Amino acid sequence: MIQALLIDLDQTLADDRSSAAEAWEQAFAALSAIDSTIPHDDLEDVYWRLSNDIWAVLDENMRPDATAAGIRLEVWRESLRRMGCLQWEKLGRFASDRYWEHRLKTYHLYPDVIPFLQAAREVVPVILVTNGTCDIQEAKIEKTGLNRYVDAALIAQAVGASKPSAVIFRKALEAANCRPENALMVGDNYSRDIFGALRCGMRAVWVQRDAQYPEPPFQPYPELTVRTLLPVLDLLPAGVT
Repeated sequence: MIQALLIDLDQTLADDRSSAAEAWEQAFAALSAIDSTIPHDDLEDVYWRLSNDIWAVLDENMRPDATAAGIRLEVWRESLRRMGCLQWEKLGRFASDRYWEHRLKTYHLYPDVIPFLQAAREVVPVILVTNGTCDIQEAKIEKTGLNRYVDAALIAQAVGASKPSAVIFRKALEAANCRPENALMVGDNYSRDIFGALRCGMRAVWVQRDAQYPEPPFQPYPELTVRTLLPVLDLLPAGVT
């Protein structure tokens, strides 16, 4: 029987990808009003490749001194420098600030999240388990009010380990006072959320909000793949309404 629910944040509870893309467009619009020679598509490609590379490294080895704000500034400046922008330092700071102005404004929970969490917490503790740095993940949690709907929130940087490391899953299980076989992990990233949880002996549900991958890419497989969270309630103990 499921006695605890562990759940991911970005792309599971909130549309982080769309939020980041919209904030980037707003930052570029402000930037191009100052320097119209900066090419949109080239800058966008370089920016996201640099950003993804840095965050991938941090997922493998999270630095305790890393901040999303510092990474964001570094990526904007380096992207503009590669575009040949002579004022890459100054404009990088400007673009980074404009990006952050819009980042949380565009960060929203999916419509099914609050009803799901309210129902789930009637029968099991709910533990939020998210990769990333404390500064931005804490800001997202505060902005969305998620702290009111979960029993605990574990951020990789605070724990000292990122998913799929067993360390962060064990910490979440401790917070829920639950054995692995009685815990259910719900998340969108197959390698980090699903494989990591299954490897720890937990059960798992794969969330595919946009159905980007119709089939699980490798074994072990989750027991359920969903587009929305509400079907997950059927796996929880009786009593959920």
